[in-house]
This record gives sequence, structure tokens and C-alpha cells, in this order.
Amino acid sequence: MSTIIFDIDGVILDFNLKFVNWMKNKYNIELELNPVSYDHCDDFPGSHEKLYEYIHEFVDHEEEHLDTICSEIAELPRKLHKLGFRIVMITAYRNQEARKKNLAELNIYYDQIIFDDNKLPYVQEIAPICCIEDRPKTVKLYNDNNIPTLVPGYWNYTQELKGDFITKYRDTQHLEELIIKLSQKLKNN
Repeated sequence: MSTIIFDIDGVILDFNLKFVNWMKNKYNIELELNPVSYDHCDDFPGSHEKLYEYIHEFVDHEEEHLDTICSEIAELPRKLHKLGFRIVMITAYRNQEARKKNLAELNIYYDQIIFDDNKLPYVQEIAPICCIEDRPKTVKLYNDNNIPTLVPGYWNYTQELKGDFITKYRDTQHLEELIIKLSQKLKNN
């Protein structure tokens, strides 16, 4: 069975929307909804360390669940599973119970979920047909290790990502088409 690896935040769930609203409501700090930098370093009016204090506070005290990037993405893992793919989620998110609960509330399917910031060893062991990832540092690492990676092209922070193993998708339908095409290509080789 061929495996597909999904990142969660920024690919399936919209971490950014909830975090930006939380920062505005709690600290009256306005951040971009579609930032140029992955972690808001370019639009945060303070130090990198202070920004990460806020991010950790948000993650550690997140009570409300995150919404999906779009309604169609919630169904894609289940749809791909029905087509015979094994679905693995790998996330750097720290609050494991909150994330599992969030995925369950949204009825998002997966066969396995892994919580670790160091994703590459898992990806290399699993050997998926592709990964879906938005964090630039991780995308570049996958590309350097010849791992086909599908990247959401709608985030400003993914615009500069280029490589032989990087393909950007426009929306969920385009993502599904790319996965099917990649799977058929691998079957024919």
C-alpha cells in the first residue's frame, strides 16, 4: 500500500487564522493573515524570542479547535484512503491531545499520527510516494533528500520554494490530481 504523508497545520488546519485572531484579541497585536515568513518574524513588532513565547502560550492553552484550510481538504485523506493509500500525519505541534481531538471533531481520517519536529527520519523510514508540507525549512530538507513534496502555493511564505522534488498546488482538487498523477507515474515505472 502506498503511503502519503500530510503535515497538519498550514496544510489541513488553519493554525494561522486562529493564532492571528488570538494575538489581536489577547494582546492587541496585529499580524498578517498570509505572512511572508512562515512564523510571522517579518510582521511581528518584537523579538523572535517574544514571538515564540506567544506561539507556545497559544499552543499550550488552545481550547478552541482550528478550522480546516477549506472544507474540501477535510475529506481528502479519507477519499485517498478509499483509493488504497495509507494516510500518515506528521506534525511538530506540541499539544498532542488537542490536535487529535481537533482532527476527530472535524472527522479527518488518518491511519497513523506522529508528533515530532524532526520529521525526516520518519519520512525516510516510511518512504511515502509524497509528502504534503508547508514549512519552508522542512520542504527544503525533503527536496535535498529527493522526497517528492507537494506544497500549498497559496501561502506567501511558500512562494520562493523551488526544487526538483517540489510541486506547488493551487487548491484541494489540484492536490488530489497531483497525488493521483504521481501514483500512476510510479506504478508505470
